[in-house]
Amino acid sequence: MAAKSEAERAQAREAWLGSVLLLLFGCGVLGFLVGKDRVDWLSADHARAAMANVAHDLSDDLEASRRQ
Repeated sequence: MAAKSEAERAQAREAWLGSVLLLLFGCGVLGFLVGKDRVDWLSADHARAAMANVAHDLSDDLEASRRQ
């Protein structure tokens, strides 16, 4: 197998990078369209409730460890 020249390697690298960027763009557009259709998914209420539950569980664990 002959060694590739620098130009061939650069061309292959650019083709790979272009493919990856196109894939990321497509995933971004898909995510935008899904998010636009499901606006309730983008609300912070779910994240806020999850973080409150985690904080409550951690505070219970800390109190239990202090008692020991």
